[in-house]
Amino acid sequence: MSSALVINVVPLRTNGALQQVMLVLETPSPMIDVPADGINLVASADQQPFASLMKEPFSRQVIKDCGDALFESLDTMPRFHKTDLTTAVRTPIYFKLDSPPAENLPWEALWHRGRGVFVALEKNWPLARLATANSRPAASLIEPELKILIVLAASCGDGPVPVDATGEWNAIWTALSKAPCASRLRVHVLSCQDTILETIAGLVNPPLKITCEQLASEQTLQQTLAVLSPNIVHFFCHGSTDGDEPRLNLATRGDYDAELPTGRVWLGLNELSPLGRSPSAWLVTLNCCQGAQAAGRRSSIAAKIAATVPTVVAMRESVDFRKASLFAGAFYDHLLRALDQYIPSEADGAAAREFTIPESVWVDAMHPPRQILSNAGGEDPAWTLPVVYVQRGELMMKAQPRSASMFSLLPETDQNKITGLRMGVDQLRKMLATMKNTNAPASAAQDLEAPLAAVLRQADEAERDALIVYVQTPDLPEWHVKMAQERLDDLQTRLA
Repeated sequence: MSSALVINVVPLRTNGALQQVMLVLETPSPMIDVPADGINLVASADQQPFASLMKEPFSRQVIKDCGDALFESLDTMPRFHKTDLTTAVRTPIYFKLDSPPAENLPWEALWHRGRGVFVALEKNWPLARLATANSRPAASLIEPELKILIVLAASCGDGPVPVDATGEWNAIWTALSKAPCASRLRVHVLSCQDTILETIAGLVNPPLKITCEQLASEQTLQQTLAVLSPNIVHFFCHGSTDGDEPRLNLATRGDYDAELPTGRVWLGLNELSPLGRSPSAWLVTLNCCQGAQAAGRRSSIAAKIAATVPTVVAMRESVDFRKASLFAGAFYDHLLRALDQYIPSEADGAAAREFTIPESVWVDAMHPPRQILSNAGGEDPAWTLPVVYVQRGELMMKAQPRSASMFSLLPETDQNKITGLRMGVDQLRKMLATMKNTNAPASAAQDLEAPLAAVLRQADEAERDALIVYVQTPDLPEWHVKMAQERLDDLQTRLA
């Protein structure tokens, strides 16, 4: 685990009054003789200067005033004051925000008085929010391809300019198509805009595997999550902190064509719970308004999702959809370059190789888009809105065979048969590896190779036969057939 400066803001009731108390949980170097007493945080998002941060006309001075006020509060803590922060030394700064009022403060605008710079705009001071993690599988899963689900489902909204996801798609497509790992990407797009679906369907020889589908209902989304088992899920939609809980709002094609200000699909934590249960999902991006904004005593939807998904990126307040798209393009451009080395090979998947992805991959990917928004927006504080929630420490990953998620499409009897055979393959491989590591006689290892090849072939044949039956099922979504046929082609080649 890399060294970092970790600051905790926790609610504490004293003499009947609820106070926000700040503590330094971790410093880059040990501080044995420096007290760690908590300091009351007096800053409040609904008071000045914070209340004016997002009010037009925008002013860089207001951003600085907010960041300076936060720094002044932090600097009253001995452990923070004594930490030697230098822009030349990489020092991640993490905030563990255990209360809704603390969540709504613009920590991303933190201004360092001594250095005269905004912390989040300095490359060596990556700034993030730490998630409070709930139980989760020991290792996240990934196939020999990075699977991304992009949900472009924002209704027209009620602003002077109707919301249009075309810019969002163009920005993300540019990042996807230019990524060094493009040939190892599988992307599926759900959209409420026919023009975007037609554009995707008309792509000629795209550098990556891509399919698309109309977002017809919440069921469409849930089925896609179950079948695709995506590693990254990106939402471009509307967000709301009204009502009982923070929610996402998605529009169907009918909603968008009717130019409705809001869509008919509302997603709260219950509807998004499949993401937390999925061992394959390890990044959710909420490119919408108020995704990282707490409501009353309720934490933001980003913070809640981050309790079960390793990384969540969201916007702290309302954001212009064009700036949100500018952020998305720069974010994925950097992230996909960083993830290139972590996508497993076919051999890795077959051997169930385990590896880790450092938290720096997600945190560092926030710096380029913040810089771009800062440069493009001038005095606009939009660069302070994107936040990233991460779980501390490296993300444990386990490679699995390609199209392992396709099993969810097959009848249970076929799934059980194939799973049993694959488990037999794994057991024989482990026995073979043990023999080689213990210098067992070569003849003993050779005796296992023939049974291993036989069981592997049986597993491939069972999966092939089940998929042949599956693709003949009437009224299958086109992208289901395409995924199944790709897997069939792989199996046919191996069995030839």
